[in-house]
Amino acid sequence: MFGRLDARMENPALRRFPLADAAFLADIECRRAELLSAVLTIWRFGRQNAGRLGAGGALGSYADWARWCRDPLLELDCRDPVDRFEELAAADPRRQDELAIFTGWWEHHGSASMLADELHPQVKRLIDPDGAAPRLHSIRRWLSGKGGMRLGGFEFWVERDPKNKKKPSTYRIINHDPERR
Repeated sequence: MFGRLDARMENPALRRFPLADAAFLADIECRRAELLSAVLTIWRFGRQNAGRLGAGGALGSYADWARWCRDPLLELDCRDPVDRFEELAAADPRRQDELAIFTGWWEHHGSASMLADELHPQVKRLIDPDGAAPRLHSIRRWLSGKGGMRLGGFEFWVERDPKNKKKPSTYRIINHDPERR
């Protein structure tokens, strides 16, 4: 069974609720015994059936939380919150823009090390879309802040010359996605 919450508005975070925060917390406090009983019943079910519960998606260092809290809820047909993280990440406009930059970079430069001023004009425009001509200082600032970033099968490297601090950095993309090679 899946549920979908629809606030029926473009920006649900700005909606107003009938109960003020204080009234909301007071309502929870009044129902504390009922809510705590439900939570502990689900937790106990999970502990008693730990060997037969299916496991949801991995979530960093939250393995204990997943086994004790999330996996029993999955057994009760609740949705895995890890799935939602992936949906949110895929819909994030900033990530989409950055992935477009990495994809354009790969199409024009592959894994070659590049100076900021040597980038293809389309890649420069993706990095700095404002203004008539992309600004090199904005491009360098964006590039220098992305060292080590992994996104969409790409890894971004900033390569500085340790012997010459004044020498401009070079940048390159490594493609870890075998389908895109």
